[in-house]
Amino acid sequence: MIWLNVNVPSKIVVVHKEECRYCRAGASLLKGLNRVKVEGGWFSFDTYQDAIKYYREHFLATMSLKKCKVCKPYL
Repeated sequence: MIWLNVNVPSKIVVVHKEECRYCRAGASLLKGLNRVKVEGGWFSFDTYQDAIKYYREHFLATMSLKKCKVCKPYL
């Protein structure tokens, strides 16, 4: 599974593999699960291609995309 971490304050979307130690996906008061809240959200996808497609459709114009430095070689 692939996760997109959408961070509204920094305007950055980070791609993570589910196994990544920095992947802390889950809903909280300020971040939503598969939806955007005040500070952003975590979005899950079956494939890397699906995640990138979603990023391009929803965040390309306003946020930059980065791959996690820890799990990047495995994406």
